[in-house]
Amino acid sequence: MTLEGDQMAVFLVYTNMSSHDCTMYGFGGVDLHGPDDPQNGPVYSLRRSSETPELVRLTPGASAHVTVTYLRGSGTPAPDNDIWRPSSLVVTPPDETTQLTVPWTAGDAVQRQDSATHPGTYIGPVAAGVD
Repeated sequence: MTLEGDQMAVFLVYTNMSSHDCTMYGFGGVDLHGPDDPQNGPVYSLRRSSETPELVRLTPGASAHVTVTYLRGSGTPAPDNDIWRPSSLVVTPPDETTQLTVPWTAGDAVQRQDSATHPGTYIGPVAAGVD
């Protein structure tokens, strides 16, 4: 999904596969894994947005999502790090320690902003439904 200019969004969907209600709250964690960047390494740990999380209750079979907003790389060669292309996302759901790995199917390169104060790539809190 295109947001503004080179900023894009993808959704990570969580589905309650149990037979009882559950709740989710907060952000969890998202790391993009890809080639070994000469300045920052192979992992780009995403910062959290400034949004305030809300408690999400999921009945059996219901879904919630997390929005990953990313700044698409422009194709500028290193050292600007604009052509870094992730291969996978490693996700830690809120209040969990078990990580899930999913392929980076967006296909876009991501502009790395590992030390930026307000990076264009970040995660939002868990939200009800599937946007």
